[in-house]
Amino acid sequence: MRHPDREHVSVELFGQLVRAVHAISQAGARELRSEGLTPAQYKTLAMVAARPDMQQRDLSDALGVTKGNISMLVARLESDGLLSRTPAGAAYLLRLTPDGRDLVNRLRPQHARFMAACFAPLSDDELDTLGGLLSRLEVDRP
Repeated sequence: MRHPDREHVSVELFGQLVRAVHAISQAGARELRSEGLTPAQYKTLAMVAARPDMQQRDLSDALGVTKGNISMLVARLESDGLLSRTPAGAAYLLRLTPDGRDLVNRLRPQHARFMAACFAPLSDDELDTLGGLLSRLEVDRP
């Protein structure tokens, strides 16, 4: 059945999605700030933990940010002693330092609990439904 005012409903639903994502992002950022990290720094560390020797340019592509932003982010994590980069030809390979690995291993379960708490109001069936619906909304069209 087609909704009679699909454009209005679509705009309203988009607003709800934005508010939900913003609220979860802000709460997550507060949690990470208490650990001295930004969300981008944590995501970088988690991605490198999952793929040691990841090339810096692949990280840039995976995060959807510019190479300049990744360079600054990686340089900061390197100066904090959490990440190392090793030249490999024209590229850099990224690896967590022992301190970086310890931090990710400590934060990963906390982050998983935080995310589970954010979605706690939804039943398992609702989570499955939401996942299916959101996957259908992945828009990569001009």
